[in-house]
Amino acid sequence: MKSTDDHLKAYRTHLTGRLGLKPSSAENYFYALRSLERFLEAPAADATDHDLEEFAASMKVRNLAANTQRLRLIALRTYYDWQRPGKPNPISRISIPHEEVKDPMLITPNELVQIVVTASIPPHHDKNTEQGKFVAMRNAAIICVLADTGIRESELVNLTMSSIAQEKDHFKLIARGKTGERIIPFSKMTENSLIAEYWTVYWQYRRLYMKAKPADPLFIPQDPSSKRIVNKHMHRGGVYTLVKRLIERSPVDKPLYPHALRHFYGTYAVVNGTSMEILRQRMGHASIETTTRYVHLADLYGDPQLDKGPTSGLMAPREHRGFVKIQKELDRSSRGR
Repeated sequence: MKSTDDHLKAYRTHLTGRLGLKPSSAENYFYALRSLERFLEAPAADATDHDLEEFAASMKVRNLAANTQRLRLIALRTYYDWQRPGKPNPISRISIPHEEVKDPMLITPNELVQIVVTASIPPHHDKNTEQGKFVAMRNAAIICVLADTGIRESELVNLTMSSIAQEKDHFKLIARGKTGERIIPFSKMTENSLIAEYWTVYWQYRRLYMKAKPADPLFIPQDPSSKRIVNKHMHRGGVYTLVKRLIERSPVDKPLYPHALRHFYGTYAVVNGTSMEILRQRMGHASIETTTRYVHLADLYGDPQLDKGPTSGLMAPREHRGFVKIQKELDRSSRGR
């Protein structure tokens, strides 16, 4: 038996309205509620103190991660604060595990090159088509932007052509996220650098060949039914899946996920001497405490040979340095118009 629809609707309004939780966070709170109701085979509103203690004990018996137990108990504490106002919260009798902060698996500079190169190669069935080459160019650019600016996938999908400002020897990216608008400089580029090879050509191709307007989305998807390129924003879930598959296709043998590219940015920004406050602003952290974890990661993974930015010291393998030729052709084509 579950809570009634009206009851759940009122609770959702409380979470997203009064408490201001994001829909994704509210869904996590609802999942905790459903987990309790599956355990009880009764509405959560009817749970006794003993029921809740048994539920907490069952999570330990099943060896759920401490952070999972913590999230569910905090979510239930929020629910009972709302459901039983003015009464003692039954979760207060239960010990909530401390948060476990684990060092994330990090991509090394050489592994990033391998992932970008993998992304830049069109699928075998599509390797000789213009569309296949464009999609590969886009995929490599997505990896480069995530690794060289540290933005989140949710921020990447909202980028437009006007989100990029071109300077003399580098670009600046205007990202809009949880903490508002922020400006992030790309690493300083040379002609043969990884970013110059795989990022600038994509932007120029969109601007010159595809006639993308300032308000048009920067990264555009393929329509799965027609396989045609469409001029609309990619979805966050689509970017997550795409990046994860590109990492898995690469020679990198680590259980990595797309957010590892954001960790790469934060860690190597510290290695290269970026101050904590500047890094906090660039990564869009609300608290500098979140940013300081990258000091520890930099000690673990630091490479003092890098300078001028997270990826400026990374060179594309010589056999893949073909995009610069395309860049020069684009420049000549632009001047001829």
